[in-house]
Amino acid sequence: MDLSLSSSVSDTVCVLWGCELSDTQRKAAFEIAEDLLEHQFFIRTMCLSAGASKETHVVEVQDRVVEYSKIVPIANLWSVSVGLSSCRLSSSTFALGSSPSSILESM
Repeated sequence: MDLSLSSSVSDTVCVLWGCELSDTQRKAAFEIAEDLLEHQFFIRTMCLSAGASKETHVVEVQDRVVEYSKIVPIANLWSVSVGLSSCRLSSSTFALGSSPSSILESM
């Protein structure tokens, strides 16, 4: 099936992508094909390596249209963290200073 000529495509294609940022490679780009399809990028996990310095690491994102976009911080990572994979919450209230925040649930 030629996807570039299709007016409605119901199939979804998922592609795994990953990168490692370091002092020597400070940026990575997710490249997409120049076609008529809608491309979405979902981030599932971000973490620090075992040798990461004990400071806050800010992860920022900028879209491809550089002239119109702003750099936006999407994560603050630090080496001291707690895994919440087995944490079960019910009727909880979350608060974060003066900034808006999103907390997503996975079932």
